Amino acid sequence: MTANAGLSNLSTYTIGIDLMGADVPPNHILEAMASLPPDFYSDASLVLFGTQELSVLVEKLPGLSLIVCPDVVKMDENPLHTIREKKDSSLRVGIRTLREGRISAFISCA
Repeated sequence: MTANAGLSNLSTYTIGIDLMGADVPPNHILEAMASLPPDFYSDASLVLFGTQELSVLVEKLPGLSLIVCPDVVKMDENPLHTIREKKDSSLRVGIRTLREGRISAFISCA
């Protein structure tokens, strides 16, 4: 069995990436994605989750789309408060999108 067994049709996968859940600023993640070879993520669709301010940067990366998440979680906020109150944070919207079946997987560093 090869490493790609059962994954011959990767183009059907849509992967969500939380730009707001890492210890680095989201623009650093986008800069790293921009430095990848053009065909690096051509086998899957990537959907990014982040704030409206990131849309200008995402537009420069072909084949990527952004779901705008207006609620931002600060590092010093109470986790229970953010889960209950910030329903439009990138983490909550990403999980909701996954649950709805609009993406195949969701990646967050949170």
